[in-house]
Amino acid sequence: MNYKNLIKIALKALSNNKFRGFLTMLGIIIGVASVIAMLAIGQGSKRSIREQISEMGSNMIMVHPGAGRFGGVRQSASSMQTLKMEDYQTIIHEASYISACSPVVNSSGQVVNGANNAPTSVYGINQDYMEIRKYSVGEGEMFTDQDIRRAAKVCVVGKTVVENLFTNGEDPLGKTIRFGKIPFKIIGVLTPKGYNSMGQDQDDLILAPYTTVQKRILAITYLQGIFASAISEEMSGEAIDELTAILRQNHKIKAGDDDDFNIRSQEELSSMLSSTTDLMTILLACIGWVAANDVLALNKEQKTVTVTISSEDSFGDVADMLKENGLIEYKSLFNLFATFTGSKDEVVPGTFPLNTNMDYRALLTGMSANSSSKATISVTIPEGYTIDQIFSLLEERNVASVEDLQDMAANHDYAFSFLQDIELGDYHRLEGYLFPDTYEFTTPENPLYVINKMLVQFDAKVTDEMRQEILNSGRSIHEVLTVASMIEKETDGNDRADIASVIYNRLNNPSGGTQRYPQIDATLAYINGGNVPTDADRSIDSPYNTYLYPGLPPGPIANPGMESIQAAMNPADTSYYYYALGDDNTHHFFRTYSEMQSFMASQERYSNS
Repeated sequence: MNYKNLIKIALKALSNNKFRGFLTMLGIIIGVASVIAMLAIGQGSKRSIREQISEMGSNMIMVHPGAGRFGGVRQSASSMQTLKMEDYQTIIHEASYISACSPVVNSSGQVVNGANNAPTSVYGINQDYMEIRKYSVGEGEMFTDQDIRRAAKVCVVGKTVVENLFTNGEDPLGKTIRFGKIPFKIIGVLTPKGYNSMGQDQDDLILAPYTTVQKRILAITYLQGIFASAISEEMSGEAIDELTAILRQNHKIKAGDDDDFNIRSQEELSSMLSSTTDLMTILLACIGWVAANDVLALNKEQKTVTVTISSEDSFGDVADMLKENGLIEYKSLFNLFATFTGSKDEVVPGTFPLNTNMDYRALLTGMSANSSSKATISVTIPEGYTIDQIFSLLEERNVASVEDLQDMAANHDYAFSFLQDIELGDYHRLEGYLFPDTYEFTTPENPLYVINKMLVQFDAKVTDEMRQEILNSGRSIHEVLTVASMIEKETDGNDRADIASVIYNRLNNPSGGTQRYPQIDATLAYINGGNVPTDADRSIDSPYNTYLYPGLPPGPIANPGMESIQAAMNPADTSYYYYALGDDNTHHFFRTYSEMQSFMASQERYSNS
């Protein structure tokens, strides 16, 4: 082959078609330049990610609960309760490849200082967390072991939190801020770290004792995670193997059974993100500018929408909702992005405010369990509500369905001493124990968490001293709650102790006017669907019919507040056996039935009865 002649022919062809040759070369130059630029961006990103991950703690190991199934429904890892304080204690005492270890619990919400507020996250940790995550206190001091033991309401805040809450440049040290309804005293400010490779602001956080976050914010006893640091980066593999063995032994997992926890190292994360970056580099080089507009949220009409994801929605359903609301254009591309970044499993049920300025990464982060934008609502449970009324209210507020709540109430074995003698199977077994209060929930929320939160509040409100007092009186908590529930449904608001005396007088004196039959109309309303009791209702054959059955009914007929519980514990010392509501809308009390009859005859409200 004569290469010299071929070159001459090529040069002559280019000379005769100068403009066409120019366009061809321009296309080649642009194509090659684009590929080189994308590869350079990809390699630079990979290097940056490794550097920033190293700054976060190259030896860091993260332990999280494993996702599992409950009642046939797959739960997110954040809802599992497989990690306990015993696991953390065992690790710090037995692990030889671990240099530091910290429990981790966290919650997202609004932090408030005066007229200023901002969404953020609070992390419950111990002092080792600072070493593990390479944080340091720039001003003030870190909280102490004593603060952790006392569940003290103190915190260390990041620079972003300071900037959002102290807009006039005030010194935050010693100031008190509120996270939700919980006040926290600022004792330290973190040294700024800036944004990490995933676009997360590392200074937008609050650090507090883990015991404080557990008890006062989340009302849980389990851990959401355990963070540890291997003694060296080279020993990360041995440390993971050691942690795995410790946790499998603690959790009594048999050989061949799956772990109920997940362990990830920072090195593993670095490699995963590097691989993801390589794939994303190729992807970005192929999809072109049109797809990039969608990925990067460019050239979109500005608007904010609220997206609600239920536990029944698949990731495809989520993509459909985003497209319908104009947040994405290409569902397949969004699905591909989520697959490559491993973000599919991070999307959780809830209500989320999203906007068209959010790129794919921001959308996925905004629909995750740790999203600071996840919608929360306050739900007030009134005193005297029955369990059916409570569950209907929670369903009405989109917290959880009545069916799921009933299932969790009936069949889950909650770890509280006051429930140990109450059999599973009927959701009414928790009647009286769902403490009336105002609660913060996400929408929707895990029904197990919802019920547990109310039980935790009951456990906190009915103190050890109160339980001992009940025990000394010869009564049980169940009996006191039963009396308290009747008081709550009967009281006019100011006569709880007197009504308590009537009930106990009837119960304790078989020769008295009612001969140990409580004869409380509220129990009839409990069995007739909440209607005003009639004379016919007194014939209903039910153990809750206190006109037919002597003694207390089988259990509470409502969920009483603290005043009614106190009245049931400390009734007034009276000789009353009867009471009736007067025209003044207050109860009047009597020693005999004839006295009550005479009073009723003088009242207009009874004239037509």
